[in-house]
Amino acid sequence: MAGVEIFPAGLLAKEREEDVIVFLRTLPIPARRKKELIAQWAKYVGAALTRDMVEKVLGPLAGRI
Repeated sequence: MAGVEIFPAGLLAKEREEDVIVFLRTLPIPARRKKELIAQWAKYVGAALTRDMVEKVLGPLAGRI
């Protein structure tokens, strides 16, 4: 299963958070996998994973996953 390899190289920087969120929102994958990927991205770039970040990626599903 892919991890940070799924992200284009240009998104592997902490300052690209908003672009990463848009990228993940458009992927046709389950919400649980999107949550895993945002967590992996944050760890890789050294960003703090926040509830707000997860909510932006998952929308209304954030509270269920």
